[in-house]
Amino acid sequence: MVHFKPAASAAEVQRAPIESLMLNLGKLGVRVVAVVAPTSVQEVRPMSRALCASFAAADIKTALIDLDPTGAAEDADPGWNPGLKLSAMHTQRDPAGYDLVVSRPTQQTRPLFNNLQHFRRALMEDLGAYKAVIINLSPIFDAGSTAPNPIAAARAADAVIVVCGTGRTDASDATKAVNDLTAAGCKVIGTILDNTDAAQVGPEMAEALERLTFLPPRMKQVLGSALRNSKLLNG
Repeated sequence: MVHFKPAASAAEVQRAPIESLMLNLGKLGVRVVAVVAPTSVQEVRPMSRALCASFAAADIKTALIDLDPTGAAEDADPGWNPGLKLSAMHTQRDPAGYDLVVSRPTQQTRPLFNNLQHFRRALMEDLGAYKAVIINLSPIFDAGSTAPNPIAAARAADAVIVVCGTGRTDASDATKAVNDLTAAGCKVIGTILDNTDAAQVGPEMAEALERLTFLPPRMKQVLGSALRNSKLLNG
């Protein structure tokens, strides 16, 4: 299993881990990638979009299927479902150069995504024009009632990436997520540790320092500045 080093800033999340990830996916000959988090405390949509943008920048025709209803725009149109011929009305062009496949599963249509053979065939036939397909899934342990079962849907992918948030994702949840995916036959190729929203304790320590009356003002100023600018304390 490949572990990708976390980025130090939001900009680097769009660059460093993604570049490493693309290299590994290219070596493995992967076309369909599922991106998922153990729980809802970690948002995976930015990572999925960054991966799509990187593929598109490399002139690879890419589609993003967002199956996580959390934060998605509400619309009466259910969009694309496996087995339905993909048309222009089901896609939206992202400024980054990839296509967003609009899909809003319901209680009635979610079995189409949970059925391994049906979903896998749809990814080959309905989205056959795309060289790369990224599937953004609901959290494994927090999937909604209308969302496809994330583990069932992930089985249709050539590779699965688990996104964990530094300071947010519990280690036991991460381990169980990987184990459950593997036990179901999913090809988990790695985890990404995303620390872009990790707690920054430096400013809090600097504020506490200001309340110490026995320290000279100049010393508090110097130490406070060091705490606020510490990369170690601030992710």
